[in-house]
Amino acid sequence: MYPSYHAGFGAIFAAILYILFPGIGLIGACLIFLSSFLADFDHYLIYVKRKKDLSIKRAYGYFVKMSKDLYDRKLKRAPLLFLHTIEFAALLVIFSFAVHWLFYIALGLLFHMLMDFIELKKHNRLDIKGFSIVEDYFLKRK
Repeated sequence: MYPSYHAGFGAIFAAILYILFPGIGLIGACLIFLSSFLADFDHYLIYVKRKKDLSIKRAYGYFVKMSKDLYDRKLKRAPLLFLHTIEFAALLVIFSFAVHWLFYIALGLLFHMLMDFIELKKHNRLDIKGFSIVEDYFLKRK
């Protein structure tokens, strides 16, 4: 899913939560919103590592092309995106018991992951994306 869609849906999600649960406050709503699309930062990090290039524009084009190739079945699997894993989300939730604002970041991240899951399901491509570091490790060993 494109970052602009994540940002748009994330803004709606954060606004609804802010209206339904005003106790989260404006900062909590902003953290939910920001984490709902900034979770894609790991795409950029992978691009920088693979291409040794810091261009955000080229990184965006690289992943747009990769998405098209994945949906067209020219590629078998997407790279593991560590910010999109169950383990990372679980760590955020666990640490949120000690640092309450991490809960809002975890909520935005989980919303982001849900949107990605829905997008992949819509294209019948759940097979292309790893949602777990452990799963990815064992798949690579085979």
